[in-house]
Amino acid sequence: SGSVGSSALFREHRMPELGSLTDAYCTGNVGAFEANLRDFEETYVRYEIYIQLLKLRMPLYRNLFKRTYNVVKEMKGSAARVPISDLTIAAKAAGWDVEE
Repeated sequence: SGSVGSSALFREHRMPELGSLTDAYCTGNVGAFEANLRDFEETYVRYEIYIQLLKLRMPLYRNLFKRTYNVVKEMKGSAARVPISDLTIAAKAAGWDVEE
């Protein structure tokens, strides 16, 4: 397990785009995360870190669905199954472009 650098650290090292990506990841903002990857793809390829950053998608989505599960469980008293509609609402709220 490790820690995530702060936005200030990335600004100090002249990589503010990584600071905003980190903020999006830590807050679970899927839309901002995806937009950052899209907007700075060439930069990340040049840094040779683009593939590693893409690998952050799965834990980002997993954490989003895990938080959704916990909310549903809290509201209903149990959550053996979470309706797809609840996951869709959570994904949209997090900025994920989801089709119904």
